[in-house]
Amino acid sequence: MKKLGKIVGINLAVLLGYSLLIRLGVGRDGITIMMYSAFLIICQVIFNLLSAANQRTSGNKDVGNSYTLSAIVVLVIGFAVCFGNAGI
Repeated sequence: MKKLGKIVGINLAVLLGYSLLIRLGVGRDGITIMMYSAFLIICQVIFNLLSAANQRTSGNKDVGNSYTLSAIVVLVIGFAVCFGNAGI
């Protein structure tokens, strides 16, 4: 579980980065912000789950578990940020 902090930290930094870019790029249209944010969050969660499956099948169960936990964290925090940015 040594890689847990690094994997979750990188994923949260990526989430913060595209959340800020969407907020600055789209403006104040809440529905558009929510659609872009939800799409990117789902893509990031799918990427993390595929990475977790890949790591588990190659024998790195700790890294696979870290990716799974990271997917859950991104899902929970990401959609909270998504609704917060949309102003709902």
